[in-house]
Amino acid sequence: MANLVGRSRLVVFLLLLALAAGTVTTSVLLASPTAPQGADLEGVFGQVTSIELPSLGVTRFTLDTTTDEGLTLDAAERTGVIIPGKSSATAGDIVVGDELAVLAETGVDRLEALSILVKPQSPVTHAHITGVVLPLWR
Repeated sequence: MANLVGRSRLVVFLLLLALAAGTVTTSVLLASPTAPQGADLEGVFGQVTSIELPSLGVTRFTLDTTTDEGLTLDAAERTGVIIPGKSSATAGDIVVGDELAVLAETGVDRLEALSILVKPQSPVTHAHITGVVLPLWR
């Protein structure tokens, strides 16, 4: 759980950094202490240009970034997906045109997404209210 929280914070940090720079289509190479030994993590920002389902439980995204117009990455069922305004999300909720901030592990021939944050088209606000409903007494 702590590992997922740390990765989520890193993705949010990368998204905020990209927004501060005025672009969400850049790529940053990272090394993380939470990754398996010897593993490199890459923060990728870009727009989804195509989506494929190469095998059961795997979604392959092609992203348009400033450095690579055809960057592909795979998202498995265990990949954490955050879409602001939705209580839960999966890779199947992502559509062509979405802007993504992705924390991915670099593989031999591809990137494997560990965490995906979808940048909303417009600001999203939501509230979580906890309370008790009582009858009115007159």
